[in-house]
Amino acid sequence: ADEIWAVPVAGGTPHKLFASPVPAVPIGGQRLPFFDAYTPPHDAKVLQYAWSHDGRRLVFVTPQLTPTPSHGVVYDDKTLGVQSYTAGIYGTPRAGIWTYDVTTRQTKHLYDMDLGAQGGMGPAVRWSPKDERVETNFDRKTVVLDARSGQVLDSPPTDPPRPPRWFSVPCSSHFLP
Repeated sequence: ADEIWAVPVAGGTPHKLFASPVPAVPIGGQRLPFFDAYTPPHDAKVLQYAWSHDGRRLVFVTPQLTPTPSHGVVYDDKTLGVQSYTAGIYGTPRAGIWTYDVTTRQTKHLYDMDLGAQGGMGPAVRWSPKDERVETNFDRKTVVLDARSGQVLDSPPTDPPRPPRWFSVPCSSHFLP
């Protein structure tokens, strides 16, 4: 199953960085709701991850699924039609947002988010420049979390971002023809 492994810089035997706090979930291919046509079907415990700027912490996303055995439809985007019917474990996909501290070797749960009917591969995650906050982005929704407590700090609007301030500098008349 997808997990995070480390290899010494000088070479050597890879080792699992930490034990995942969740069980493996089927992802990839037609394995709904964590589907991706470009990812071969397999089990995963970690969907996304990002190292902090100081290299001491890692934020990672785990797949979570409320199991509901049922039948589902696999839809083919290329032919715009039903590709097949398949039995499997579906339900509402969720993503867990976690951190791992390399120094203390502790994992900490920050937040859970619902991913909707088609969970894809979960939210993208990244650190703020000073490693104080974690930002998650999924389906045009952004949630900013305190990296230590998991408290939601800011949920920016889902509208496209405004240009940075330096684009709105007024121009002088001598630049005009």
